[in-house]
Amino acid sequence: MSAHSLTYDQMLKAMAFDGEPIRSWQKYKLWIVEDYRVYPWAAIGFNAVLPARLLGALEVAALRVGAQIVYQMAGLAKQFMDDDKLRTLGWWPQLKNGHERDAARHAAYFLIRQRMPLPSLSLGLGEGGSYGCSHGGARGRGNVKRRGT
Repeated sequence: MSAHSLTYDQMLKAMAFDGEPIRSWQKYKLWIVEDYRVYPWAAIGFNAVLPARLLGALEVAALRVGAQIVYQMAGLAKQFMDDDKLRTLGWWPQLKNGHERDAARHAAYFLIRQRMPLPSLSLGLGEGGSYGCSHGGARGRGNVKRRGT
């Protein structure tokens, strides 16, 4: 499992020039994406359209590589897979920031809902599996995680 944070500009450039990380994602056929909703109370102080644009770029990227996108609401993954559960799984030390933790929460939530085994991160980030993506919220950053198959 691997987690990455991408800005909208990084995603757009990767799409336009067939660059990383899009190039390395081509072999992965399932992306888990944190769905985005505009909440009036949260729209103060950021560009509410930017996350929607990032999701659009992710959808185009998925079409280009033949990947399926599964959307999940942020609150469901965060409530289900709290910090203590990430620590219990042994994932916490390998997740550098909140974006990576949120990406891991989405991977775990999806896998558990599908009754699939949770991968061990003892092999280090970047080992095996299918990609999943999480946009990372209102600041227009994207979390991308890879889950073991």
